[in-house]
Amino acid sequence: MADRDMADVLFRQLKKVPRELRDLIYAFVLHQPTEIIIPAQPRQELETAIKAMTSQEAKQTFLMPKPSLLNVCRQIRDEATPIYYATNTFRAIISADHSWSLPFCWIATLTNREKKIVSGLVIEFRMSDTTIQKFQDVMDTLLTSGDAIIADPVAALGRFLAGVKTCINFDVLVAMTSEMERIDDAAAFDLAKIRFVAGQTGSHFDPASAEWKKMMEERLRLVKARHR
Repeated sequence: MADRDMADVLFRQLKKVPRELRDLIYAFVLHQPTEIIIPAQPRQELETAIKAMTSQEAKQTFLMPKPSLLNVCRQIRDEATPIYYATNTFRAIISADHSWSLPFCWIATLTNREKKIVSGLVIEFRMSDTTIQKFQDVMDTLLTSGDAIIADPVAALGRFLAGVKTCINFDVLVAMTSEMERIDDAAAFDLAKIRFVAGQTGSHFDPASAEWKKMMEERLRLVKARHR
């Protein structure tokens, strides 16, 4: 049987079921026991592609296709979509030098209705391999520059701090704050649904991820407090 024929059979059978039972079926099929991961993509490619698309459906299909059930027919999509977003939590895994805009691009693909009913969004920050290597290079330089530190400790400290600054992209923190302010001003997505977590890799760089989490939580708090 062709997929279209199977969809028609499913639709006809579901129409015979009372709406309350249909909702239970939708929830059983669509609810995921763990958070749904939003696939990471290179930031520049992602942002360019999203901006070039004019329909919300095209944007959603590009970034993260919806479950097959929501594509059966318009009625099932209208009935089941709220259950899909209301019963699941979504997670975006980002890094400062790669995909920090991913969660905001995902929000942009949602319709206003979907933004209002989505249960929650977890933004997990992980130190990328590139950033870890930068930190390691800075530390290696510090450990091999004993004579320079003794000769001019102030200059040595300045060089060390400058090296650390290249590892922590503060421009990303500013950009993410601006995105949260824009979302808050639009009032379509409740920022209270966003939760930041620090990715745990088991390395000695995990505390840096924890500090990033604290900084973003404080920025989120300040953004939400603007209209109080």
